[in-house]
Amino acid sequence: MIQEIKNELENVDVTINITKSAGKFIVSVLPKPKTDDPAKNLLVPFIVKGEDPIEVEKILTENLIKIMPTISNSTNSMNNFIDSVKEMEAQKKEELKKKEELKKKKSKTTDVVKKSADDLFSTVETKPSVKVPLVKKMSEEQIEVFQEERISNNNVISI
Repeated sequence: MIQEIKNELENVDVTINITKSAGKFIVSVLPKPKTDDPAKNLLVPFIVKGEDPIEVEKILTENLIKIMPTISNSTNSMNNFIDSVKEMEAQKKEELKKKEELKKKKSKTTDVVKKSADDLFSTVETKPSVKVPLVKKMSEEQIEVFQEERISNNNVISI
């Protein structure tokens, strides 16, 4: 019996309980898939009853050989599904991490630009300004005096 189901035992454990009661042999078999999927708890044991131990063993072996491949394949499907869900969760987590990193980079760039702009405007605001009187017409002499004063004082005209 074990020889016939040995390949399926990679994915499924089997618990066999043998009892003799009132002259009958009662064998219950509970397959236990090796998976984290809660669907594994939906499997119910199958039971073989009989008076002849050879006949009970024959029926038990035939049924195990029939159901074990199905249970093993179902276990593979459950495990593949769980693996794919875990992989999708990991990919989503990685995407979120990349988005956060990009957001941080954008934030740093924005901060640098704001600081540069603040520095630029603070230097413009701190420069001394010269007040120039509004005159409609200046004589040649007034223009020369004004220019000489500006050059000698190193004043900057801000607008």
